[in-house]
Amino acid sequence: MSMKELNEKLSIISRVVVHPKYRTIGLGTKLVRETLPLAGTPYVEMPAVMAKYNPFAEKAGMQKIAK
Repeated sequence: MSMKELNEKLSIISRVVVHPKYRTIGLGTKLVRETLPLAGTPYVEMPAVMAKYNPFAEKAGMQKIAK
């Protein structure tokens, strides 16, 4: 796959930040879940440094592919 093809098939969610007052109620999960269909690409990458401690992306339906 060429870089052009990859860029056409890949979107990136670079950061999801939820105000501390609204954490633990599933808002981050809901934001990601409802944003995924809007990406318009078959693949969405979401680099997550803290994913080990806060797996909300997986709860939103994303699949971990690397550690």
